[in-house]
Parts: sequence; C-alpha cells; structure tokens
Amino acid sequence: RNGVGSVASPMQSSEIDYVGAVTTLHRYYPDAMVTSISYDAKHHPTYEVEAYTKTQKVEMKIDEATGQVVSNQAKSISAWNKLKKSHSFTPESAETRAIERVGSDFQTMEWELEMDGNKLVYKLDMTNGGDKKADVKIDAISGKVLSAKVKTTKY
Repeated sequence: RNGVGSVASPMQSSEIDYVGAVTTLHRYYPDAMVTSISYDAKHHPTYEVEAYTKTQKVEMKIDEATGQVVSNQAKSISAWNKLKKSHSFTPESAETRAIERVGSDFQTMEWELEMDGNKLVYKLDMTNGGDKKADVKIDAISGKVLSAKVKTTKY
C-alpha cells in the first residue's frame, strides 16, 4: 500500500494513520529521527510529525484523509550536532528518568526533542490516566531531570 498506515479502511485506501504519517515524512527525509507525532482532529484532521536530520529540524503536517503533505518546514540547526549517533540517551531513557521522578502510575502521551535556551532537552507530556498531568524536561546530553511539574486536571 505504498507506506499507507494500517488503519485505513478498504473503502478509503488513501486515509492514513500515524505510521503512514511517519512513512510520508521519511520519503522526504529518509535519515530523519522522529521526535514527536501529534494528531489534530478539530477542524481538518491532520498529523504533525516533527523530526531531526543531522542539520535540520523538520515539521510536516499531513492530511489524514488523503495522506497529502499540507505543510513541510525545515529549519537549519547547529545544536543537533551535540547529540551524536553514538549518544545512548534515548527517548526511552528519558521516559524512565521521568517516571522515576513523577511516579510509576504516569505514562508518556507525547515527547519532543528540542532546544530550550542553549540546551537540547526532551520534553515529556505525561498522564496518570486520571486527574493528574505531568510536564517533565530532561537534558538530552546528560540525562539530568531539569524540571518535573505535576498538575491536577479538571477532568
């Protein structure tokens, strides 16, 4: 199916899921490391995929119904060079550190790798599945937890 995600119904073969959105990004940037995937179903359902190549930060929006690229922005970066391929501090390691800080009842809903001032950081949005949300920032080079804020939600 040419990289189209696995949730498409036979009647709408061009509809994509998040796997199809990542596949679409990789057609344009084959060596990109995906750092964030979000879905917006409010007005016109789209996936936003953020990724890094060795020299760029990429943000791509993809229409869920058609699989077409709605926008494609690539910005040159220099800080990414700090995070070498041999670097072993992965998103999974960041999540483990975050859970150690906020508690094992939390799970990650979204994570991003981005510049925060002069530091490359993982930002994790977490929830306990109930009335609590956590925002955790972790230094992507050292693995140090920079901040961990737990909030009670109104759900």
